[in-house]
Amino acid sequence: RDLRVAENPDDFISRVAELLEDRALREELGAQGRRFVQENFSWDLSASRLGQVVDDMLHSSAGPEGPPRSIEAALEG
Repeated sequence: RDLRVAENPDDFISRVAELLEDRALREELGAQGRRFVQENFSWDLSASRLGQVVDDMLHSSAGPEGPPRSIEAALEG
């Protein structure tokens, strides 16, 4: 159970009450949420994805200065 979804206001109230009453459930959902964020949104992963986007952009078109450069060449000037 990774996520609690409420379909309407009364269901939302029930879900919140369930979390308030069940410490083990709160801890389980909290641990799962932390694990999801660590696995999907780490600095290393974000930097890698950003680097890939920039590299893809550099190679998408030649532009006015000639052929596309690698990200390393672009960073060197």
